[in-house]
Amino acid sequence: MSDQPTTSPITGMNGSVSTIKVWIKAFIPSTYSGAAVVPTGEHAGKTMLTTLWVVNRCFLTDDRVFSPDLHAQARMHCEAEIDVVKKKLVYEFHHCYETIEIDCTSGEEKCREHGTTDSMHFENFTVSEDGRMYSLDIKASSRNPCLKVVNVKVSPNVDFNGTITVQVAADRKSARVRFVGVVETYPAFEMYAAFNGAEQGQPIFQVDVAEGATVANITGAPTREIDTEATINL
Repeated sequence: MSDQPTTSPITGMNGSVSTIKVWIKAFIPSTYSGAAVVPTGEHAGKTMLTTLWVVNRCFLTDDRVFSPDLHAQARMHCEAEIDVVKKKLVYEFHHCYETIEIDCTSGEEKCREHGTTDSMHFENFTVSEDGRMYSLDIKASSRNPCLKVVNVKVSPNVDFNGTITVQVAADRKSARVRFVGVVETYPAFEMYAAFNGAEQGQPIFQVDVAEGATVANITGAPTREIDTEATINL
């Protein structure tokens, strides 16, 4: 897929829904208890992780809190758009924003790389005969690209997966969006939905880093269950 997200130019006809976009992000919030302020250097004032299981390794957080902005910085971003007029999945897009490692004392950059999106994808798209119910599965996994030993990446993966269902109202002025799946206890996760190419979403879920969780908790399969739904309106 493209390295940059795209936005549909389609607008609703007669004030109705033409397209529905959903996206899920995994991100490290600036408010995370294991974060500290970068003391100096070009990233001074931003926040960095200082509690990795490896010593003397510091990485910038995403330096934000929950955000409905489609382009908000994140570790992992998965996005899909459904055209409810054509009754099909228009596209999917996956992106890992840059991981930036800095010297814990000087703030000097030591590594800047994108994680791989090879294991991030949507699948099993279905649509009901009446064109009002849509379903698709998301499976996503990626890792810190800067944690390497002799050029071998050693960081465990951040994983999440689940099923997204979208029920469009008969008047095509609202939709019920549901997510059932599992995410990691670390980092934070958020999901939004938007109509007709909008880049500011309406929240489906927002879950912060679980109490006491650290990056060490991403070893193994994700265990935090989410089963939530929300109605979004034009």
